[in-house]
Amino acid sequence: MRSDIPVDLERFLQLGRKFLESRDGKSTKDLCAFWDESEQHGPKTSAYSCSERWFLNGLDLEQQAHFRDWLLINSTCRNFRAWGKRAFFSEKFFVISPPLLKDLLEMSANGISAETKATALAYIRQVIVPTQSGTPTSQLITLPRYNAIWRLSSLSIHVCRYYKYKSSRTLNRCPLPNELLSLLRDIGLRVDQLHMNLQYYGPECIHQSAMENIAQQSYPCLRLWAVHTATPGFSSVA
Repeated sequence: MRSDIPVDLERFLQLGRKFLESRDGKSTKDLCAFWDESEQHGPKTSAYSCSERWFLNGLDLEQQAHFRDWLLINSTCRNFRAWGKRAFFSEKFFVISPPLLKDLLEMSANGISAETKATALAYIRQVIVPTQSGTPTSQLITLPRYNAIWRLSSLSIHVCRYYKYKSSRTLNRCPLPNELLSLLRDIGLRVDQLHMNLQYYGPECIHQSAMENIAQQSYPCLRLWAVHTATPGFSSVA
């Protein structure tokens, strides 16, 4: 179940939406998400179905193992499925962008059932937040939203422009500067309950450049945002 490759949750949801849209003659309102479809059929007695092979072919090779784990969980009895889903979300790393998290919290993300959304938000423990190194401020301001992932214990900020879904062993990591931790605490992120770090690919100069950019552009905005969040009646969740 555990893997060094983070789950590209957004890609799974995109494929789920495509699958629902491809079902001729049926309304998507009458269909559960593909992730939950196997629950209707009970234990599997054969190889992958046509729809499962379609889904596998739509995933990068690195992501296919996660989907196989999901199929295995949903091929078992009801009691094991409930436990297996909790283990799936607890043991894996998930890449969740601020826009995707907003959709999950507002239950507007299609391609996944309400039950599975609730389980994900309740049991995910390790999240990677992809940010564009050129414009990190807007993403940093939305980090308090991640408080809604109840059991979240590890929050990594990926500071390269594009996230590559490779093994986490190939990533470079460094702790967040104390000043940044203090600012994130001031805007409402439960910093003291999280293990946080910055991660990046490549040489040390990438990290240095990203931190200089954050210090110059993001720190002033975060300070201003902290003042606003301290105002009575102001919500810190943008």
